[in-house]
Amino acid sequence: MKKTSFNALCIFSLILFTSFTPNSKKTPKQIGEQVFEILKNINTKSKADYVASFIAIEAIHELAKNKNIVTEDSARNQMTSMEKEDWVHLIEKH
Repeated sequence: MKKTSFNALCIFSLILFTSFTPNSKKTPKQIGEQVFEILKNINTKSKADYVASFIAIEAIHELAKNKNIVTEDSARNQMTSMEKEDWVHLIEKH
């Protein structure tokens, strides 16, 4: 169950990452295609490239500040207190 939750978080992070990049693709179809490309090539990526495919910890901290998106205080606290090293460790672990 824990791994399933983390996988869902990873996919959510990939979608957010593609939405917040400077050359972001705007339509849901375009975002889905970009996420699919990242996932399709995951076996050929280096560990650094894999980690870079996820949303940055700074963006997670910003996202947590939006009470319309993150409605639970406990989730917001976890997101804002997470350190970059912990985030990278979670990504690399799975």
